Amino acid sequence: MTIGLDAASCSRLHAMLDAGLLADTHWIPWCDAQIERLAEIPCWLIEGSMTHEPGVLQAALMNHIRASVESNGLGWEDPERLEVCCYFLRYKRGDWDWRALLFELYYMGEDEPPPAGLPSMGDMLRDLDASAGDMEREQAAEIQARLAPTLAQVESDYRSILSAEPGSAVS
Repeated sequence: MTIGLDAASCSRLHAMLDAGLLADTHWIPWCDAQIERLAEIPCWLIEGSMTHEPGVLQAALMNHIRASVESNGLGWEDPERLEVCCYFLRYKRGDWDWRALLFELYYMGEDEPPPAGLPSMGDMLRDLDASAGDMEREQAAEIQARLAPTLAQVESDYRSILSAEPGSAVS
C-alpha cells in the first residue's frame, strides 16, 4: 500500500514523527522508495531522505501542508486526534504500559479538552486507580472504538512506511 502525498496523508506522517512513532530508520527508506517511484518529487521527500532529524522533516511537511491548504483548500486532519492515535499505536507495539500512555496523553493535553469524542484522560486515570478489575482492557477498547476510522488510517500508513524498510516484515 502506498501513502498519498496530499495534506491529510502528510498530516498523519507529521503526527507519527511528533509522537515518536517513527525513527529515521523508518522514514529514510520510505522517502527513498517514494523518490524512486515518482516522476515529480516534492522537496519535502528529498529533505526527508537526507535527514536524521525528525524536526527537519516535520518542518518540510508543514510547509507542504500549508501550501496544499492554500492552493486547494483541503486541510489536514485534527492534529490532536492524530497524535492520540500515534501514541495508542506506541502502546500497542509495547513502548508503554496503559498507565504510562494515559499519563502521557493527560500531560500532553493538560490545558485543553480531549479531542472530540474522547473521554478525559484524567478521568480515565482516576477510574483506573479506583478499579479492582481489568479496567485497562475496557478503556483500551473504548479508545480504540472511538478512534476507529482515524486509527485504522494511521496504522495503515504506519505499516506502509515500515514495509519500505529493507528486509523488514510488518507484523
